[in-house]
Amino acid sequence: MRLLKVTEDLKIEILPETLLIPEFKNIIKRTKKCKEDHDGRQKLMAKKELAYVFHMASTEGPYASYTLFDRHIQLANDLFEDHTWQPDEEVKAGVERFKELNQTPSSQALNTIINALHKSNKIVDALINQIEQDLTDEKHKSGINNKKGQIVSGVELMLNDLQALLKVANEIPKSIDQYEKLDEKILKEKQAKASKYRGSAEINEFERS
Repeated sequence: MRLLKVTEDLKIEILPETLLIPEFKNIIKRTKKCKEDHDGRQKLMAKKELAYVFHMASTEGPYASYTLFDRHIQLANDLFEDHTWQPDEEVKAGVERFKELNQTPSSQALNTIINALHKSNKIVDALINQIEQDLTDEKHKSGINNKKGQIVSGVELMLNDLQALLKVANEIPKSIDQYEKLDEKILKEKQAKASKYRGSAEINEFERS
């Protein structure tokens, strides 16, 4: 079943299937005003909120590679033009429901890879900063006593950090390759589902709400 569909300019397409999900229907049926929709009858705010739901919970789209915190900030700015905007309980429920219904073993693996890439980038940054600081402090000219009472040169310590940096950096392209393959697999799975459930039903209930 297709749940939500977002166009390239971030606009949501309300699908007939959307009204079958209580959490999504709760968002759609509300009447909320905004500057582009003064009486709320066009449901523009509902569409923005559903677009937020999609991008916060989906493994596809331009925000998929962001951390959840950064994703929220970007969406608050891009969709609502307000960096202080926060989702209410109905929108939060929509996000959780979308995650539940949209999750597959492939998407779970994709999320794991994304999280690993973010952590890898933080490790790389930390190691680079440490190496740069050690060079500034001329750590390579000194040495320390380890727990066994052995003298370890600063050069050896810095080489260990450098080897760790190279090891992490070497794993990143492999993870990216896995990410791209999984992303393509998920896209094909969703296209197959969309083709299976595609229909021409009109959203009469949405129009009446």
